[in-house]
Amino acid sequence: MAKRFTQTVIWEEDWFLDMPREYKLFWFYIKDQCNHAGIWRPNVRIFQIMIKSRIELKKAVEFFNTGKERIKVLKTGHWFIIDFFVFQYGNTFNPLNRVHKSIQSIYLQEDIDLTSIRGLNDLKDGVKDKDKDKDKDIGYISSKGGMGEKDFIDQVIDVFALEYESMNQIQYAQISKGKERSAAGKILKLHKERHPEMSSDETLTSLQVYFRACVAITDDWLRNNMSLSTIVSKFNEINNKLKNGQIKRINGAGVTDAELSELIGRKFATDRTV
Repeated sequence: MAKRFTQTVIWEEDWFLDMPREYKLFWFYIKDQCNHAGIWRPNVRIFQIMIKSRIELKKAVEFFNTGKERIKVLKTGHWFIIDFFVFQYGNTFNPLNRVHKSIQSIYLQEDIDLTSIRGLNDLKDGVKDKDKDKDKDIGYISSKGGMGEKDFIDQVIDVFALEYESMNQIQYAQISKGKERSAAGKILKLHKERHPEMSSDETLTSLQVYFRACVAITDDWLRNNMSLSTIVSKFNEINNKLKNGQIKRINGAGVTDAELSELIGRKFATDRTV
């Protein structure tokens, strides 16, 4: 069970006290439902069923941002709780920390500049050089502009972790880093064989759609044991289930039938193993 710090003085703040009851509850809901980087994929259906009341997302943003900006709506449509990192992890960002590195990867995917985060005043090991670091994190580390395989495999793992955490609302834990890297490498190799023309960003986006479908699969055993290693060991079984539409759809989450058909049919053939 994930545990997070909570701010008790919020019950003394006017912006919070002035909100209708359902929006007070909604504020706590998104703080609990967001991933470990403070990013929440807007989805109110379950919440509305639980409280038997209607929530308007536009109005919620207006309430939450009274007095100062607390929620930023990203280009992806996801919500970013601006003060989440500093409140949960402190005002020092250290890319050598595994959790911080994972969060940095998510921020890069969401186009969030670390140096813009309020209260973050100690960026270690050159993080302030954001352009250089961003190039490294997306895999471009060669002086000739090539893709650095080792760093890019880490990026593939981070993309899977993001989808896993968004679906399950818990942090993805790698049982064996070596096995995860090996599995990510095999998946990446197959994708490159099928689509050598894709850039690193296009590859990550394509894999993200695939991983989103994998973590939403309806098979109980596969869903409970889903990892990159599981995808490799159960590759044909997983792809056949996805191709047959066996995806868990939570309030519209997941991929469309058209996306899956294109993905499974063209990028990951089901008549071979990784």
